[in-house]
Amino acid sequence: MAVVVFIFGEDFPSYWLTYSGFAQYVVFPFIAVFLVLYGILSELRIFKQTSIKVSLSLMMALVGGLWLLNIMRAFLVVNGFLGVIGFALLMFIGIILMVLGWFLENAPRSLPRF
Repeated sequence: MAVVVFIFGEDFPSYWLTYSGFAQYVVFPFIAVFLVLYGILSELRIFKQTSIKVSLSLMMALVGGLWLLNIMRAFLVVNGFLGVIGFALLMFIGIILMVLGWFLENAPRSLPRF
């Protein structure tokens, strides 16, 4: 508990110290920030071989506060929702196209072919 108070401050909620709370509120935002920074830095190619070290340093500097952890968690929730909606939309369009293709292959000869 003392390490958490030292890193995040006195106003760290106690329910974040459960296994699921710690993963949901601390670990996943850290991983998300690290992956985004690493992706940006590796595409920019500003640093030669130290993209991982720079990304890790920037992640530790950026995600040190509770307010930023809350913002990252909100972004992860919104992006997760948009991902589910996007997957459902793509699956729905794929099913429609699959049925349409099956119908066009097995249509009677009297129907015009496109």
